[in-house]
Amino acid sequence: MGEFRHVPDDELRAADVPGADADWDALNRFALTFHGYTYWGDFLACSDVAVRANRHDRETGELPEVLTELRTMLFCHASAVRNNMGPRDEDVAHARRLCEAIRRRLNRAPPANGPT
Repeated sequence: MGEFRHVPDDELRAADVPGADADWDALNRFALTFHGYTYWGDFLACSDVAVRANRHDRETGELPEVLTELRTMLFCHASAVRNNMGPRDEDVAHARRLCEAIRRRLNRAPPANGPT
């Protein structure tokens, strides 16, 4: 799979995010710029964040506003796809949707006195 480098949220730029027509390899490489297990402390904590966010998305059609939660969802999604022998069309579409949400979040100015 190759090496990957963690890119902290405050160093990530919209230009770093794969575009709407990105292939699975580009989406997967980008997903690996976030080390979810390290960030959240372990597999269970990381997957709990992703499971809660995915449940909310299924129930409401809304993705999280928090950049780290979006990146966690993408990281866990890519990991699950890799463990299931590769992407299906719907896996690629979901990863593209998450990347678009990440790009939109990065393009917004942070709140004056709030988290990024």
